This record gives sequence, structure tokens and C-alpha cells, in this order.
Amino acid sequence: MSAKKLIILVIAVAALFVLVLVKKAVVRKDIANRDTAQEVEFELIKDLPESFISRVIAYKGSDEANKVIISRNSEGVWMLDEKTGIKARKEAIDNLFSLLKGLKGEVRAQTKEVFSDFQIDDQSGLHLILEQEGGKALKHLVVSFLQPGWNKNFIRLFDSQKVVLVSRNIPAIFGLYGKNTKLDPYFLKAAEEPNKDVADKTPQKPVKPTVKKQP
Repeated sequence: MSAKKLIILVIAVAALFVLVLVKKAVVRKDIANRDTAQEVEFELIKDLPESFISRVIAYKGSDEANKVIISRNSEGVWMLDEKTGIKARKEAIDNLFSLLKGLKGEVRAQTKEVFSDFQIDDQSGLHLILEQEGGKALKHLVVSFLQPGWNKNFIRLFDSQKVVLVSRNIPAIFGLYGKNTKLDPYFLKAAEEPNKDVADKTPQKPVKPTVKKQP
């Protein structure tokens, strides 16, 4: 191959590489900022009272074996582990259901070919499953870790190709602040309550009587 042809080949490869980088930059900018007529509102969760939900399952698609499972016991208390009596933090659970109530946002894509651009494919996202008693899934959401803003998330229903931008930060509820953060099954653990029985049975030190000295 002549030097001239080699130079032309190098220039062509470099131009192709630059084109790929520019295209990726444009896609990312478009994801974060675009405001077009195609952005229609879409409701992800509608009319789903908390009382209908008996279990919440969360896991990262890249680490499906490591799951957070929160179950409501017969007394209506949310538990991380009923066998050992580990309760979930009530304020965290209340916050989660508050974020999910009437969850809706703007449709940003409607085809799975761009899932990788939004980091919302099955392997990349955070899965959140809401189950009723008996184990039937009422909702299965996939949440992206790609956030155009601190309080914004891209979300889709598991069986849908619609990618929706919502004004929520759902991963933060589980202590996740990026795709490289490991999901801690006990992040939502409630503070341990003092054992009153043990405290009542703790022996008290005897109080010595005060003896007044005679002058």
C-alpha cells in the first residue's frame, strides 16, 4: 500500500471515530434537554393504593441475586425479614409510596433500540416490583441510573418500550446514587428499639444510707 493510500485510510478512520463521538454526544444532550412535540404525558402508576400491595422487591439488573424484599406482615408492619423480626424504616416506606403514587412523566422514547442510550435495558436498570398478596405482580418498573437532574429519573414499565422522564429520585430511597453503587439489603432497616424487659430486669446498685456524724 502506498503512503498516499495509507494517509487517506488513516484520515477516513479518524473521521469515522470523530463522527461516532459526536453522535453519542448529540444523543446524550438530546436525552437530557430536548423539548419536542413528541413529549406527551404518560401515567406509569394509576389508582394503586398502598393497601393493595403486600410486597416490594428491588434489585439491580446486573445483580439480580442481591434483592431487597419488603413484606407487610399480618399486623400491617413492613418487614425486611419476618423470621428475625427486622422491621423496615416506616418513613422510608412512606416516602417510597409517596413517590410512586400517581407516577407519571414525559415520554422520551418509544422503541427498545434506544434503551442502551437511556441505560434502561433489563441489565442496566433498577427493577422495582410491587406485588399483591399471593405473589401476583401489580407493577414492574425499570428505573435508569442515568439522571438528567438530581431529582429526575428515566423509567419504563417492564413490558413496555415507552421511556418516561419523571421528577422523582427513586434509587435514592434504596441508597443508590449511581450504577456502581451496591444495593444494601438492610439499608432500609429500622433503628433497633430498646428491650424494655431487659432494662427492667437490670439489677440496681444498692444505695448506701447516709450516716450523719455526731459532733
